[in-house]
Amino acid sequence: KVVINDLASYDDPLSVLAWAVERRQEGAHLQFFVHDFHAVCPAWTLVGLGGMHCGVPDMHECARCLPANKAPFLALMPSLDMPAWRAAWRDFLLQCDEVVAFSPSTVDILHAAHPEVDPARVRVQPHSLDYLGPPVPPYETVRGDIAVIAVVGFISEYKGAAIVREMASLIADEGLPARIVVFGSLEGGSPSPALSITGPYSAPELPHLLRQAGVSLALLPSIVHETFSYVTAELMHFGVPLAVFDIGAPAERVRDYPYGRIISLIDARVALAELLAFHAALRDSDVRGAALMDGP
Repeated sequence: KVVINDLASYDDPLSVLAWAVERRQEGAHLQFFVHDFHAVCPAWTLVGLGGMHCGVPDMHECARCLPANKAPFLALMPSLDMPAWRAAWRDFLLQCDEVVAFSPSTVDILHAAHPEVDPARVRVQPHSLDYLGPPVPPYETVRGDIAVIAVVGFISEYKGAAIVREMASLIADEGLPARIVVFGSLEGGSPSPALSITGPYSAPELPHLLRQAGVSLALLPSIVHETFSYVTAELMHFGVPLAVFDIGAPAERVRDYPYGRIISLIDARVALAELLAFHAALRDSDVRGAALMDGP
């Protein structure tokens, strides 16, 4: 059995695919897990030159983007020829005995790049959350006048660090009734009266940490098309009010989450305004879920 799990840091991923196809033709069982979008583009984050999700554009746009793209590991590649890249991945995918994705939205992106691959052949299997234990009572949000916004995880630029930094600046510069607490780390971030950074955490202790910090609601600031997002799953497991941008697996799940809200635009000022409205709805509603699904 040959399992292709993640080739993002390899210096010649296409040679690995060719090797795997050879093993398949010799009788090996071939399985592929879609943890990222390397099968779509060498820039596996699908973040274009404008710093946002590219939406799988025409390959002429890809040819313009790739030489200047800042995605990790691109410099290792022997070639950034997009037609050759797609052809190699298409041949590999058609040879696979199993292709496993972790969200339906991932299948949509894969199919947009490889229409020859029947989406019905891709098995959607969300990651296991058994490590979190049985369901718990929903988090009791803090209903004060100040919106305390939790950002959970190790927040890189792709995970929305610039959004969080700009939100903190807006809060400080305009005296807005909010502050942000990052449970984890924030790339390029410095603590301030509007922004606290707590450092590493473990998922089971999140509810206690949130209560201790007086958190009202949480934001997942990721600007990339996530294939799953453990942080989203953990916050939903604990019943924490959660806002996400309208992209990828988090939006797919939060759209049906009774304590969720979709932010209408990937923009710091818009996000902050809609988070403040979300906080007001939480504060003023006796039945939390009745207020949460209103708005963008």
